[in-house]
Amino acid sequence: MIDDIDRTDAIFLVAQHGRNALQVAAAQTAGALGRGDRGEAQRWLAIRSFPERAMA
Repeated sequence: MIDDIDRTDAIFLVAQHGRNALQVAAAQTAGALGRGDRGEAQRWLAIRSFPERAMA
């Protein structure tokens, strides 16, 4: 479940990167997984889910 902070981060992500927001979020998720930071990866997945639902 996405919380208010993640929703706000998702809005700013889309505002900053436009249509590339999903790719940026995917890259951030991959980077967090590469570092072994599972919590940060889950956060980026939650952030990514918000624009995915809005664009569908």
